[in-house]
Amino acid sequence: MLPATLAQLEHGSLIRDGVDSLANRVFTYKKADEYYTGKHPMNYVSSAFRERFQGALQHLADNLCPLVVDTISGRLIVDSFDPVEENAARFLTASRFDAKQRQIHRDAVLYGDAYAILWETDEGPRLFRQRPWQIIPVYDDSDSERMIAAVKVWQVGTKNERRTRVTVYFENRVERYITQNKVNALSGLANATLIPFDADGEEANQLHTFGRVPMFHWANGAGPGEFGRSELQPVIPLQDLLNKSLYDLVVGMEASAYPQRFATGIEQTINPETGKPDQAWVAQKLWVSGNPDANFGQLPGGEFQGNLAVAESTRMEVARVSSVPAYFFGQKGEVPSGAALRVTESPLQTKVEDRQVTFGNVWEDIVGTATGQEVNAVWRDTSPVTELERAELGAVLDRLGVPKAMVFQLALSVDAAQAQKLATEAEQAALQREERAFARLTRAPEVP
Repeated sequence: MLPATLAQLEHGSLIRDGVDSLANRVFTYKKADEYYTGKHPMNYVSSAFRERFQGALQHLADNLCPLVVDTISGRLIVDSFDPVEENAARFLTASRFDAKQRQIHRDAVLYGDAYAILWETDEGPRLFRQRPWQIIPVYDDSDSERMIAAVKVWQVGTKNERRTRVTVYFENRVERYITQNKVNALSGLANATLIPFDADGEEANQLHTFGRVPMFHWANGAGPGEFGRSELQPVIPLQDLLNKSLYDLVVGMEASAYPQRFATGIEQTINPETGKPDQAWVAQKLWVSGNPDANFGQLPGGEFQGNLAVAESTRMEVARVSSVPAYFFGQKGEVPSGAALRVTESPLQTKVEDRQVTFGNVWEDIVGTATGQEVNAVWRDTSPVTELERAELGAVLDRLGVPKAMVFQLALSVDAAQAQKLATEAEQAALQREERAFARLTRAPEVP
């Protein structure tokens, strides 16, 4: 391996284009992350309003973004894979699959894209979650489902000597580089000179036997070879509007906090020596006038129902564009049940099922690549079904002769292993009951 630029690498032109596009995606990833964590700019306000109130109101936000992201990602849970042989189970356990899948699904929903690298370790293949702002997938122009390369870029070193690591994953090997000189941004990486990196004691060029690029991409709401879309993309403008309604509400409350009193029909006399009114009209003193035409009064306080109505309608609009049920956002009303609940949650359930299909294919590819075993992802059923409805479903399936393990899995929403354990215990209990009943029937009569 010799010093090179991105354009001189295999698929160099596509990699260079990918680096350019990553710079734009980094902005959207950062924006989504800031809104999720509550760092919201003051939008939809005038410059004068911002200058006067930013110090007091910049942290005020009714942040609905975590609710949107967590509600969707929280319903994307792979319970198991079917079938699972010993090597596949060992790989999933060693890779901390139970926690890692939740982190990856949250990344995909929040940022639009999530990535993980499959790599061989001394203990066997392991899966490593990646930050989306460091990854550049490169897809074949003639086959959008085939990833022909993937690049990971990140900065190392001190602020004054910062350089960029570049690791390129191909279908049969990995090439590791570092920029020869300091590179401040992705825009400078395109023409930077790359030298092989082996300073950590590992080979700069490493072969692998996975038979494909060992980078896996979960693209939210996108097709093969496309970048995903954050679930917060349509929510962010409405979040800004909701925050604006809160700014107006707080400022209005402050303006009307003290009663605005007035006096009419009073002639104000000025002291010629001091040049000031003879009587100071201040709130702390009693207002008195001998003029029978004088009138004292107080202006009505501010009306904030309009601000509250705007805030509530904005929450409902967030529910509509995100497919999260409206009762998650409303501050009043009852949670629907039965058929009404299923209708209310139908858009969310449709979205969840769509993600289960696309994300499930990626998980099945990972297990297949790591272990050579073909599996199907078994997703947890998060549809709005009551416990009574599940029990009735189990009773119907049992009468139809459906295997006990499947009955327990569907009726109790447990994974396949737990369902099989429950089925075995139920069969043993039934056998014991039959044995006791047979023993009572065949017992010899007692002699008086």
